[in-house]
Amino acid sequence: MKMLVAVDGSEQALEAVRYALGLRQAGLVASFVLATVQEPTYVYEVVLTPDADVLERLSGAVG
Repeated sequence: MKMLVAVDGSEQALEAVRYALGLRQAGLVASFVLATVQEPTYVYEVVLTPDADVLERLSGAVG
């Protein structure tokens, strides 16, 4: 069995990954595909942005 788990960096998505891994530990024979979609980052946004928090968001970092 293959399971698709959508992740977006939120706590709820992390909980979904934990739940899927728990199913696997409980004996489910499955593989997982993690899917994420992020906004594109443009070079000028990175160059012109002095704020570290904004840079992290633009870089598409998943927490």
